[in-house]
Amino acid sequence: MDRARMASSPLPKGVTGIKIIPREWGIEKCYRLPSGSEVSMSVRFDSYFRS
Repeated sequence: MDRARMASSPLPKGVTGIKIIPREWGIEKCYRLPSGSEVSMSVRFDSYFRS
C-alpha cells in the first residue's frame, strides 16, 4: 500500500489569508499571520521533479 506524502509544509495555526502565485521560475506561497505580518515562501519548479 502506498502512503500519501505532503507536497508542502503545513501552515501555522491562525493563518488569516493564503495566496499561491505562479511565477516563471516556480510558485510563491504567501500567508498572513494573526500578528499582521506576511510570510512568503518560494519553490522552484525543478525541485518538484527528481530524476
